Amino acid sequence: MRLPHWMRSARVLIGLSIILVVALAAVFAPLLAPHDPNDQNLIATLLPPAWLPGGDPEFLLGTDSLGRDV
Repeated sequence: MRLPHWMRSARVLIGLSIILVVALAAVFAPLLAPHDPNDQNLIATLLPPAWLPGGDPEFLLGTDSLGRDV
């Protein structure tokens, strides 16, 4: 059984791929960003990224002035 011509189009495949990536990101959002964006931790303010000295692996990109995960 052959697929219709429009389903073999590169544009259709790229569009479906983008939709699939966005849908997977939405499904796995709690795993990708486990911290509440409004949760403040004033003890962990202005931490550098995890790969720099003084960084915390819990906050991969560091924290802002209110201790929120970046």
